[in-house]
Amino acid sequence: MDEPELERQEFQYHLCLQTFDNKLNFAPVEDAHRVLDAGCGPGFWAIDFGESPCPRVRSKAWAVLLTPSRLDDNTKRRNIHTPSMPPNVIFEIDDLEEPWTFSFKFDYVHASMMTGAFRDWPRFMGQAYDFLNPGGYLELQDIDFPVRCDDGSLPADCALRRWSDLLMEAGRRSGFALDTCGQAADMMRQAGFVDVVQLPYTWPMNRWPRDQRLKQIGRWNEENFVEGCEAMSMALLTRHLGWTREEVVDFSARVRADIADSRKHAYFPLYVTYGRKP
Repeated sequence: MDEPELERQEFQYHLCLQTFDNKLNFAPVEDAHRVLDAGCGPGFWAIDFGESPCPRVRSKAWAVLLTPSRLDDNTKRRNIHTPSMPPNVIFEIDDLEEPWTFSFKFDYVHASMMTGAFRDWPRFMGQAYDFLNPGGYLELQDIDFPVRCDDGSLPADCALRRWSDLLMEAGRRSGFALDTCGQAADMMRQAGFVDVVQLPYTWPMNRWPRDQRLKQIGRWNEENFVEGCEAMSMALLTRHLGWTREEVVDFSARVRADIADSRKHAYFPLYVTYGRKP
């Protein structure tokens, strides 16, 4: 991960916090002893959760996975720790699409911004279920493709709409669908979870909303996607739709212009979904 993408991911993490009124979690997990942040990326959420002022949380043992990337046998289950990390946060590199091999179970499994990370979401939820203690929770926080517009201000042939549709098609061809988050509640129930809750949020693509809170979230999200759309697009469009790098760069410039156009009232749905293992 290069420095600009690391900075964008940190910015996106703070955008999530603003969207959720600074809540790190919605599932009632104050008494959790072991927590897994599945696909934690740079680990912003895990570190904040580990440093939570709640003494019941700070005293717990942690296990955190950095990324669900496809790894070779030499890098699987590699622990990472530096002196700057909280002592109760353990980072590991592992492949979450493979069978999980933990020797213990968790009280809470958390995953955020993992759209397009798994070929088989029901399998991921099934493994989370198997590795949760009774009464433990799985919680997902994520956006759902495609980009939406409710008032006709996003024409079908505009760059932003095409970008969303192209990424959806490339995701399907790659096996990593981008439109799974809205189905999370049903998949959790099918995996055996009960008391499933799904909370809807909105990420405007720019400052177009009249509501001042949504307008501010839109400003931040505009920066998030303006900075990230090319990186999000490059691998999907070149590997699965046959685009050249130059074509992606040129197209991304048009997408960025649409994202910043407040006459286009586009948004992504964002869902928080959690359920309990009985």
